[in-house]
Amino acid sequence: MPLGVEVSTLVTLLSIITRKSPPRPSRGAPHFSPNFKGQRKDGNEIPERRVMIFSFLIAVFYNITMDNILVIEKDFDLREIIDGEEYMPPSPFGFHQRIILNLYDIISPCIKQKKLGKIYTAPLDVILDEPKKVILQPDLLFIKNENLSIVKQWIYGAPNMVCEIVSKSSIYRDTVKKKKVCEKYKIPEYWLVYPEYSTIEIYTLENNEYELYSMATDDGVVKSKVIDGLEFEISSIFTD
Repeated sequence: MPLGVEVSTLVTLLSIITRKSPPRPSRGAPHFSPNFKGQRKDGNEIPERRVMIFSFLIAVFYNITMDNILVIEKDFDLREIIDGEEYMPPSPFGFHQRIILNLYDIISPCIKQKKLGKIYTAPLDVILDEPKKVILQPDLLFIKNENLSIVKQWIYGAPNMVCEIVSKSSIYRDTVKKKKVCEKYKIPEYWLVYPEYSTIEIYTLENNEYELYSMATDDGVVKSKVIDGLEFEISSIFTD
């Protein structure tokens, strides 16, 4: 066992292995759920507990942090449900992830310094309408302190800001379908980040409709209306 893995961490990991995950809104057969069973090449199933223990041993071997373990432990399902239709986006490319982290590094200090609320990254379900199964997984989202009651095991309600990194495969979904859903459920601010064009657009709700509030390209500066005091030059976002 590598150095740095504390006994308390191991105890927590063991408790994760032995407990069941809470129920989530049904969206068909999940990719990885408490009922997941692996499968050998001969077609026989690998018992669920053995799969979980194997995952635990990998985590210990590579000395994965507890923050990462808690993300892996949750139902790792990237699917979204928009207008009753399921979407299963591919896992993001490295550059996509780098942009999310760059945004996080800029937004998080502002939020922490002013104690404005909490910021989260995907994968995390945002359940806007549980009976209608309207479920999104924004790349980045912000929730104000006065709105933190929506934070449970997942997010049950409208965040104050949602951010999407737009790719070629998601351009229509992000710029049209998800934007309309976020507008309908009155999410105050909606960000679109275009890596290919080094551009960020920030939309805010005005009379229940999104209007462009701030936009910048290359070395330009964008400003948030929802996150008080957040204004930054976007060039740093697109550095690899």
